[in-house]
Amino acid sequence: MTLPLRAPTTPALLTARSGLARAIRAFPSQALPAWHIPLSLRTFSTSTLSAYPRPTGGTSRAAVPPSPPWTCKRASASYRLSSSTSTPSPTAPSVEPSSLATPTPPPASSTQALVHRILAAGAPTPREAASYLRRYAVPPPGAAQQQFDVGSGAPPWLAASDLTSSGGDDSSSAIHVSLVHLAWPLPPGTASSVAADLAAMARLAVHPVVVVHVDPPSPISSSDDDADPTSTTDPVAAASAFRAHLTDAASQLARLIDLAGHRARPVTSGLFITTPTSLDIDLAPLRSCLALGHTPVIAPLAHDWSTGRTVSIPAGDATVALARHLAQTPAHPASAAAGAGGGPQALRVAEDPDAVLARRIKPVKLVVLNKSDGGVPPAPGVRGVGGRRGVRPAAGVPAVNLANEADALRARLPAGSRAVRDLDLVEAALSGMPPTATAVVAAAADAGWAAVAHVLTDKPRASGTKGGSSGAWPPTVVRAGPKVVVHTSTSTLDRAKVVDLLESAFGRSLDGDAYFARLDTHLHSAVIAGDYAGAAIVTRESPGGGSGGCMYLDKLAVHPRQTAGGGLVDVVWRGLREVCPRELVWRSRGNNPVNAWYFDRADGMVKLGNLPQGEKSGWTVFWYGPERVDEYVEVARGVPASFV
Repeated sequence: MTLPLRAPTTPALLTARSGLARAIRAFPSQALPAWHIPLSLRTFSTSTLSAYPRPTGGTSRAAVPPSPPWTCKRASASYRLSSSTSTPSPTAPSVEPSSLATPTPPPASSTQALVHRILAAGAPTPREAASYLRRYAVPPPGAAQQQFDVGSGAPPWLAASDLTSSGGDDSSSAIHVSLVHLAWPLPPGTASSVAADLAAMARLAVHPVVVVHVDPPSPISSSDDDADPTSTTDPVAAASAFRAHLTDAASQLARLIDLAGHRARPVTSGLFITTPTSLDIDLAPLRSCLALGHTPVIAPLAHDWSTGRTVSIPAGDATVALARHLAQTPAHPASAAAGAGGGPQALRVAEDPDAVLARRIKPVKLVVLNKSDGGVPPAPGVRGVGGRRGVRPAAGVPAVNLANEADALRARLPAGSRAVRDLDLVEAALSGMPPTATAVVAAAADAGWAAVAHVLTDKPRASGTKGGSSGAWPPTVVRAGPKVVVHTSTSTLDRAKVVDLLESAFGRSLDGDAYFARLDTHLHSAVIAGDYAGAAIVTRESPGGGSGGCMYLDKLAVHPRQTAGGGLVDVVWRGLREVCPRELVWRSRGNNPVNAWYFDRADGMVKLGNLPQGEKSGWTVFWYGPERVDEYVEVARGVPASFV
C-alpha cells in the first residue's frame, strides 16, 4: 500500500521505506546506466533509505556506483565528457583531454533529496517499481559506452551506429520525455520546490521539457498583432516588454533548477517558426540541450517568417506543437537515403542528427501545472467517487478518460474556466502523442506528486477523496482512451477474448462452459475497455432465490500487457460506477495484495472464514451502498468458483 510521508520517524515512512527496498532488491538486473539516470531506483538499497537524518543519530552516506564516463573519439585524440553536476556555462562546454579521471558520483545529500521526494510523493509499491524498471528499460551500461564522433552533433547516448542502423520502438534506445506546461510566476517557496521536483524527474529517466506559461498583461494578449486598439499603452512597447518578461521567466526557472542540482538551459529563440498557416519547429535547440543532459526551459517565443520579428505565441500552442512534433516517427533516414540513390548527399541525410533525435524521442508524459486551482473539480453535488457515498464529499476528479468523458466534463464545467482550458490543452496534446502517454493536471504546489510519483505510475492519487495542497483540487490523471463499452447480454460479448483476458489476468484456467452458462442467466452488465484490455463483469444475485437481490462484481480484470503503466483499472472502475452507482458487493481473498485498493473504494468490509471453494486463505467481502451486511455475506458465500 502506498503511504504518504508524514514525519521522519512515523510507521508510515518506515513501511514505505521497506516496500521500496523490497521492490529494488527484487529487480537487481535492471540496472540503468548513470548517464541515463544518475541514480536509478535499482541503487536504492536499505542503506540508502536509512541515510536520512534521524532525531537520534547522524547521517550515513550510501555507496553509489561511479557513473561511466563518456568515451568519445575525434581525430586522433581521446576525450572524456564528465557527468558531474557543476554549474553550467552559458556557452557550450569545452571537451578537454582527460587521463584516467572518473566522474564524481552524486553527493549523498543529492541522493537523500531524491529518495525523500519519492517517499513524500508516495513511495511506489513493489509492483509499481518493477513496472517502472520494465517500462524505461535501457541497454546494459557497457553497451552505452561506444565511441562516436563529437563533431557529428549526435546526442552522447546515441552510438555512431545508431545514425544509420534501422530503428524502431525499442524502449532501450528511446529518449523518454515529459512535457511540462508550467504557469509562472510562482511564490518563491513553490518555485524552488517545483524546480527541485523537475530535477528529480530528470534523474528518473524521464527528461522534462518545460514550457513556461505567463499570462499576458492586459490590455495585450499573447500575440503581438491583437493588442487592444483603445489602450493608452503603446502596443509595440508592451509586446516588447512581454517578450522580455517571458525571457526572464525562462531564465529564472532555469537558475532554480541549477540550484536544485540539475543543469538547465533557457531556450528563448530558434525553436519555433511561425507562418500565416502553421507553427513549425526546429529541433536544433532541443538537440543541443538533451545532448548535454540539460533540461530545456522554453519561453513561448517564435520567429515570424513573414516579418522577421520575434513574437510571443500562446504557451498552450507551443506545448501542443511540441507534443505533436516530438511524437512523430519519421521514416528512418537511412531508408530515405537508400531511396534517393545513395552517394554523398544520401550519407549526409542518413547522419542528420535532428532526424536521429526525432526518431529516438518518445514523449510519455504531459504535466500541466497551474498556479493554484489544481485538478478537475467535481460536478456540483457529486459525492465521493471511490465509495462511501454520503459519508465523504468528493474532492475532485481523480482521473479522466477522454474517449468517454471529455464531452460530459465540458458540459458541466463553466465555459472558459481554467479547468476547461487545461482540459482542451491536454486533449489537443495527447491526440498527437503515443496512445500509451498520460497527462496530469495539478497545482504547482502538488508538483511533487505530478512530476515524481506520476513517473513511477500512471494511477491517480488514491480515489479522488483526498484534498490537494494549499486548498487546490487534487491532481487529475488524464488519458486519451480506451473507449469503454457496456454490454448487457452475453450474445454481444466475444467469448474467446473474455476467456483470454480472465485467464491471463488471474493466471488460472477458466471453466468457460460453466461460467458462460451462469452468465446467460445472471449477467447484469459487462464493462469492456478497449479491445478487451480490461473488464468488469457484474451479475445480479438473489440470495435464497428471493426477489430483488444485489449487484455482485464477479470479475475485475486487466490484461497483464496493459499493466506496465497502470491506470487502466481505474478507467474500468469508473465505467463500473456508471452502471452500478448505488450498490455493489464483491469478495476477495484475504491475502490479495489489491485489497488496500479495494478498501479505498468501499464503504465497508467484513472478513469471512474459509469458503468451500478456493484456497484456504480466508475471504473478505467489500461493498459500497446500503449496509445489508448479512445479505452481502450470503451472496459472497453462494457464488460458485469459476476457475478449475
